[in-house]
Amino acid sequence: FNRTFSEPPAWPRERLSKFVLVEPSEPRPALWLQFAFPDLETKFLSKPLSYISYIIKYTGVSSLQSYLKKEGLIQDLSSADSSTSAGTRFFVAMYLTTKGANSMEHVMDIFFQYLARMKHAGVDSQLYSSLADLSRLQFNWTQPDAPGDAAKDYAERMLRLPPRMLIAGDTRIDNTDPELVRRLIDMLTPQNLILAYVPSSKTNATFEEGSQVFEDKNMKLKYAVSELQ
Repeated sequence: FNRTFSEPPAWPRERLSKFVLVEPSEPRPALWLQFAFPDLETKFLSKPLSYISYIIKYTGVSSLQSYLKKEGLIQDLSSADSSTSAGTRFFVAMYLTTKGANSMEHVMDIFFQYLARMKHAGVDSQLYSSLADLSRLQFNWTQPDAPGDAAKDYAERMLRLPPRMLIAGDTRIDNTDPELVRRLIDMLTPQNLILAYVPSSKTNATFEEGSQVFEDKNMKLKYAVSELQ
C-alpha cells in the first residue's frame, strides 16, 4: 500500500505569494525563497531541477551569483529541493551583506530579471546533455558508502524507486526532458513563491506593530506572515 499526500494540495494558491519575517537567529542576514512545484519523484530519470539549480548557482561570467556579489549584495547563494507525493519544494538561499539586507527589493528585482533571461533563452539542450554526462561520470567514480550508511540509504530508496534504479536513480541523469524543465522555469514567479527573510541577530529587528506573530514550537522561533508586495 503506497499512501500519497497529493490531496489536499500542500500549497494552494492562497498559501503562496507570501512574505515571512523570521526572528533573528544568526549573524548573517538571509533570504530564503521557496517555490512550489508538482511532485517530481517520478522524474528521477531526467532530474529537471539539476538543470535549474545549475543555472541559478552558476558562478561564471554574467551569472546571477557573480553579479550580486560584484554589487556587494550577497555573500553566498545556494539551492536545494525536496520532493514528496505532497509536491516538490525548490529553495534558493541567499546570505546577504549589510547592503543587501537594506536593499532586498533590489536583490529580488535582479533575481527575477535573471529568471526572465532564463525563460527568454530557453533550455540549453547541449548544457543539459553535458550535465547528464557529468552525472554519469560522478556515478561511475564515486566511492561506495560505508555499509551502514548504504543500507539506510537503499532502504529509503526502496520506498520510491523501481528495483532496477535503486543504485543509479538518485545520481544519474539518464533521459533529458527540456520541455519539463521549461515548464518548471515558467513556474518560478512571485505568485508561486514564499519569501522568508531572517534579519541579522546583530540588529534590533522586531516585528511591526499589529503583525500577527506565530511561534513554531519545534523550531523554537517566531515569525510573521504578510502578502508579498
